[in-house]
Amino acid sequence: VLEFDGASWRLYGIGNSTVVRSVAHDKQGRIYAGGTNDFGFFTYNRYGGMDYHGLTDSIPENYRQFGEVWQIFPAEQGVYVQTRNYLFIFTKDGNVQVIDPADIIKTSLLTDNGEFYMATSRGVFVLTGNRLHPLRGIDLLKDATVCALTQWKDHALLIATDFAGLFIYDGNQIRPFH
Repeated sequence: VLEFDGASWRLYGIGNSTVVRSVAHDKQGRIYAGGTNDFGFFTYNRYGGMDYHGLTDSIPENYRQFGEVWQIFPAEQGVYVQTRNYLFIFTKDGNVQVIDPADIIKTSLLTDNGEFYMATSRGVFVLTGNRLHPLRGIDLLKDATVCALTQWKDHALLIATDFAGLFIYDGNQIRPFH
């Protein structure tokens, strides 16, 4: 992680010194970072630098070889960490929930109203509690690969596919976005 103070740069590594693939920050000033089989956060120390606090050891041992951390979403209820195969939810009480979609995760999104969406090769899902549920009415996407999800107007989703175009999902149905 690079930090620029207006005059000079500082370089901070994560625990296992792998390439950082994703960063995010929360309202308390923590800077989260994830790399290969490593995830944690930075806090400022009294010397003006940053210290890394690894969280990988809090993940159940049989899930610690998770590969790259691709997306991090700090939220009120905890931190969502998306890897290629798993979603980890680090809760405020120190627990870690593991969501295993039994498929490769293509992308994910945490919306402003706290809804978590995940796209795999089997479709787009919404997380309710600790279970993934397929979105209703998205048959138009059955032969497409979803590459990106982003929030759109009125809590709708904008869904980008590899070669099938863009779509809007309003919570009930999907339609092409022109």
